[in-house]
Amino acid sequence: RLVTTLANQAASALENAHLFDETRQRVTELGTVNRISIALRAVSKQDEMLAIVLEETLAALNAAHGSINLLTPSTGKLHRIIARGWVSEFTELPIQPGEGIFGKVFSSGNTHVSRDFVNDPLTRPEMRGQLPVGWGGTCVPIRSSEQTLGILLVSVPGERELSKDEVRLLNTLAEMTGNALQRMRLYEETVRRAEEFAALYETNTAISIEYNL
Repeated sequence: RLVTTLANQAASALENAHLFDETRQRVTELGTVNRISIALRAVSKQDEMLAIVLEETLAALNAAHGSINLLTPSTGKLHRIIARGWVSEFTELPIQPGEGIFGKVFSSGNTHVSRDFVNDPLTRPEMRGQLPVGWGGTCVPIRSSEQTLGILLVSVPGERELSKDEVRLLNTLAEMTGNALQRMRLYEETVRRAEEFAALYETNTAISIEYNL
């Protein structure tokens, strides 16, 4: 009976420790999400916003390497906007949707996890020689409620793989970023149209005055 009691106590202690770690993880995640949410509401420029997102994301996942690529409507391709660590050290040409890891993630809307980018079958052949050996990571789509806007990458050494909780957090932050980008672009479009309307109104007013209309 004593052995059974001790075994039950040990199992209970392990379960409590697991619950504690899980709760601490959730608190950390909520803190990160809240901090980024507040920061995003305070900025009005895209580059500034993306810098905050990438820095906070890397800090939350205890990583130092990553990037954000966005689709440029005028070219129809993904362009790297901001990068940190080894990702910023090589020249990356614009990526066609559906091409390579980034293009596949963008087109499919699915997360891609790789233990080694150099040997990943989705990696574009021309990039293999530029990538560091032994590095992988997780690539997630940046989506708004309406469309996919880009890609968020966090890279880690091959011996480390982001946990399911970390990947979930990464997807949450990417979705927040997508919605923030969408709001920013809608606001910029509203301002542009208002300025065009104001200019048109001034022109019509000037013409009316000139011809006494």
